[in-house]
This record gives sequence, structure tokens and C-alpha cells, in this order.
Amino acid sequence: MATHTIYQIEAKLDDFQPVIGRTILINAERSLAYFGYTLISAFGLEGSHLFGFQKSFELFNHHQSYYYLLP
Repeated sequence: MATHTIYQIEAKLDDFQPVIGRTILINAERSLAYFGYTLISAFGLEGSHLFGFQKSFELFNHHQSYYYLLP
């Protein structure tokens, strides 16, 4: 029977009252990317800001800013 190392991680969101925290169990053989997506989903977040970019410029003394989100 195969054995795997399992990490138990206590994660908390800063600056929230009451404290919002999760206990996460994750296989040590998983990648850091997998761990990152696990954190995002554990807190019910989307992480859509990771797949977009913002373009800002000034035109005729008026500040314009656009945010593009990749599909």
C-alpha cells in the first residue's frame, strides 16, 4: 500500500473580523500551483484578477483606466 505525506495548513485572511480561517489538508506531492488554487477555492474566491491586466493613461487632463479580463 502506498503512503503519502500530507501537510495540514492553517490559513487565515488578514484584516477580517471575525477571523476567517480554514484548515487545509494537501498531498505533499502536489505542486505549488495546485496549492495556490486550493487556497483560492477554500475561501470561495475566484482569483479572476490573476488573468487580467489594467491599462491606465491620461488624456486631456482626464485619467482613464481600463481593466481587461481574459476569458
